[in-house]
Amino acid sequence: MEKESLQNSNRWMIYQYIQALDSGDIDHLEHILQMAQHDAELDRMISEVNEEYASELGLTPLAQTSIKVQELLEKYFIQEEVVVDIQPLTVGDVAARMAGDQGLPKNHREIGKSLLNNPLVLPEWLSLQAVRQIGAILRLADERFLRSFRDTALQMMMGRGQAQMAATRAKRSRRKISSPNTVKARDKK
Repeated sequence: MEKESLQNSNRWMIYQYIQALDSGDIDHLEHILQMAQHDAELDRMISEVNEEYASELGLTPLAQTSIKVQELLEKYFIQEEVVVDIQPLTVGDVAARMAGDQGLPKNHREIGKSLLNNPLVLPEWLSLQAVRQIGAILRLADERFLRSFRDTALQMMMGRGQAQMAATRAKRSRRKISSPNTVKARDKK
């Protein structure tokens, strides 16, 4: 009976979550997400809803987007060498960043140091549930560390994408500046 009540409660929370998403009610979303921090089943259900929304909106996992960017760069900038880092992000990569981040608590930096050489590849969709599963594999139970780990990993994923875009913009601007046709066109006027 208690399990059935919990399932109905979670269904109601998912309904509320979807309503809050549709209406843009950030405060209600925050309240529901805080509740999900203490309820693994609700967290899982929210992850499923988010994945469905992403799918409906045509959003793709970061790794797929990165591959598509690489293909487009090769197609349109084949004459230029564009180096794009599409290596998957690993636990060790994130741990290295965390180990050197003085803004994190000391115990988080220490845990990061212990994971420096870990080659475990992070999933494309880095939900809190996925991070908790990685934590279980690595025998890490500190929920605050796992949240910091996820935040750091997401920042690194976004940073890689921004670096790729910046490199492409810089090469484009160098090509425009050094293009001999630009000078000749001005001289003809």
